[in-house]
Order: sequence, then structure tokens, then C-alpha cells
Amino acid sequence: MTIISDIKPSSSEGKTRPKPNMEWNNRTYESYIENGFTFDEFDRPSFNRQEMNFLSEVDERQGAIVRQVTRIVRLKAIDWSTQKRERKEYLYYFENWYGKNWLGLKIAPVTDHIEGMFYEQLKELKLDARTGEAIHYARSGQRESYYIPFSKKTVDQIVCQLDI
Repeated sequence: MTIISDIKPSSSEGKTRPKPNMEWNNRTYESYIENGFTFDEFDRPSFNRQEMNFLSEVDERQGAIVRQVTRIVRLKAIDWSTQKRERKEYLYYFENWYGKNWLGLKIAPVTDHIEGMFYEQLKELKLDARTGEAIHYARSGQRESYYIPFSKKTVDQIVCQLDI
């Protein structure tokens, strides 16, 4: 018969994999949360699926995550964050992520991850038809929003930082 101790081992004693230390565009998901929409209200299984699978498997102790830029797009778009709704120049880019798992084996890459653009979620107030009281907010759609203003300096930083 085995006697088990009441003292729990610390996480450093086990073989826990550290979380990847990288910033990435998860703003569409954050826009859903900011507007009060829960996971049941949108298709969670396909939402950032590639990125979430990659981050759950990658182990940076076996090598750094390689982020490779494949395309950079420059465009004029409406700045939704201002009252004037001015058209400004922005850029966004596509990148692939490569990494290894805890065994040092290559894992399925993330392809065409977009940085610089996300889908901002829109909501509208629903009223009770009889009383006119506010009932709830409902998702009314989405719009493309950009957050990297165009400049030559920014393009140079992206090219140098991410090995184009």
C-alpha cells in the first residue's frame, strides 16, 4: 500500500513548459470580450485556432519561435477612433510562425497570421417594444480596424525585427 503525502510539489519540480513569451495580434478576440460577448455567442473552435494550437505546443526551451514576414500591405482606411472619420495610411502584414515542441520536433506552423488589422465587433442596444426600456446589447456586425500607422521607419523596423 502506498502512503501519499499531503504536501504538494511545486510547479518547478514537475516538467512544466513555460508559456511562450511573445506578443501577437489577438485584438478580434479582445473586441468580443470588451463588448460583453461570451464564447457561446461565436464560433470558438475556429477562432484563432492555428495560433492557439501552436502556442499550446511550442516550447521555447527547444529554440526560439521564428516569425517570418511574408507580405506587407499599405493602404488608406478610415480611422474609426476619431470623430472626423479621417482616412489615414496604415499598414498590416502577414507572418508565419515556426517552432519546436518539448521533444525538439518541428510543430505545425501558423500560416498567414495578420498583424496590424483586426475585426472590431459592433453592438447595438435592443429596446422593449412595449415599454421602451433597454433590454440588452446585440452584436450588429464587425468592421476592419487598423492600428499600425504607415511610416518608412515602421516598415524598416518590421523588416529588421522579423527577418523578411
